[in-house]
Amino acid sequence: RTHEDVLFLDSLSLTYPGWNDDVGRAIDSHQRGFEIKYDRQRISENQRMFEGDRSHPRLVALDSLNLTYPGWKRDIKDVEEKHIGISFWWVDGINADYRALLKRLERKQSQFKNGVEDMSSMNPFQLQIVETHWTYPGHKNDVKAAKLSFHAGLYCHDLEICQIRQMIHDEDFGSHPALIKIDEVRQVLSYPGYKTDMKRAKACLSKNGYHSYGRQKIDELIEGMKNKQRAYDELDGSDGSDVPSKAIAKTLDGVASGNLAQVRRWSGPMRFLPRLSFAVPMCLRRNTTKQSVHQFGGCIVCLDAPRTHVFVPCGHMCACQSCSQKLMKKGHKCPMCTQTVSMTMEVFLP
Repeated sequence: RTHEDVLFLDSLSLTYPGWNDDVGRAIDSHQRGFEIKYDRQRISENQRMFEGDRSHPRLVALDSLNLTYPGWKRDIKDVEEKHIGISFWWVDGINADYRALLKRLERKQSQFKNGVEDMSSMNPFQLQIVETHWTYPGHKNDVKAAKLSFHAGLYCHDLEICQIRQMIHDEDFGSHPALIKIDEVRQVLSYPGYKTDMKRAKACLSKNGYHSYGRQKIDELIEGMKNKQRAYDELDGSDGSDVPSKAIAKTLDGVASGNLAQVRRWSGPMRFLPRLSFAVPMCLRRNTTKQSVHQFGGCIVCLDAPRTHVFVPCGHMCACQSCSQKLMKKGHKCPMCTQTVSMTMEVFLP
């Protein structure tokens, strides 16, 4: 027990309830190689608070509030737990989130004392959420959550979520860039299951917004729908009416996601399904290097070009692009196992 962190923990004289469990968790994290700087600060602050030392700037600010409304003691305890438990708060003293938390208590006190909640202390984005007249289903819960939220950096995101939900409810697809994209692709979709995919895209946008992860996810869903439509458009029109809609939908799901196993499972009975050379989504394609192309050997038909295409449903990757196209035109047979195939797909490596 010679490490600096362990020596620090051993030097503490701890008496607060639960200190033994806190130290045990800190030691366990240390043994697994994790940084325990915040554990040290949390344990030390717990002991100081237990001894009545409330000199930390956050506690000084909290104690300066004159609260009398029903339930204020419970709220004070909740703030104290966040003061100790939220690790990234230890980077600085009184940050924006903590200020928002204290302002929430002040608004409760103002409402109890004057009968009217004081909105002047709200963040501008937070205030816009509260004061806007929303009509979409669930808006009351969103407004309530915005009032209670203390994550100052997320108010702008929360406002966008409310606005997107209202636009979807009003069927306004021309006021937000993501909804414009969704509406543009909707107008050209006809494959089985496209309505379900549209609902999924709108639900994703309504949940995540259109920043960072949300933007990436929506763009991937839109690209997937485009791939499905291109695949569906290549179905043999003469036989397409006999294809079970469930099989088409499931196969197109595999096409959109690049899931070869799913394509293989659902396209088996579809002997007339043509090759889909673009089947792997554009977002999953990578520039194929000469080395990665040749690692599977040469085409077993022409013995010249590298193997680039896999046959479905047998799964053999044994031909180049040119030969795979010729084989699909001649007899829909895999050159390795002679099994009847429904399509050929180009493989793109990371």
